[in-house]
Amino acid sequence: MDGDKYRPRPLEEYCRRALERGASRARPVPASYVVTAPWVLYKCRFGCGSYDARHLCPPATPTPAETEAVVRCYGRAILVTYEAVGSSKQRALRKKMHRDMLALEREIFLDGFHKALAFVAGPCNLCKTCDVSKPCKLPGEPRPAMEACGIDVFATFANAGVKLNVVRDESDPYKLCGMILVE
Repeated sequence: MDGDKYRPRPLEEYCRRALERGASRARPVPASYVVTAPWVLYKCRFGCGSYDARHLCPPATPTPAETEAVVRCYGRAILVTYEAVGSSKQRALRKKMHRDMLALEREIFLDGFHKALAFVAGPCNLCKTCDVSKPCKLPGEPRPAMEACGIDVFATFANAGVKLNVVRDESDPYKLCGMILVE
């Protein structure tokens, strides 16, 4: 294989591609902006019905310490947000975001960034149900949520100048946040 054939594009190009796919914002940042903390998994454990009920939810996900070690293997990341209003749209938007992030991760990987690794928002919902007693029906497709791996999404995005607000009711706009680690 000719080493000159594959020249990775600037990360801004991938941000543009994320926007074309429907993201409301995409920004390259240093990987050092990513914040991990042990308390994040407690929010999953004591606040989410998907805890221990899906293949990519805690406790089946990496610990914050493991995630921190992986993040430190990277120099940059792309932070992506999708926005909508109303909980009825959230499931469809999360599924679209998941597919978009997976496609973007693949594109970045094929362009020569061999360590590209995507994270999505919320529990995987590619399938209607998840039977953790059986292998995943879509191996290779699901990606974990940042929070499921101990990433403090609010602090990470704040480091990039993106303010996230707590969604208080269905009329509030919400942001789904994703990230792709890039070497």
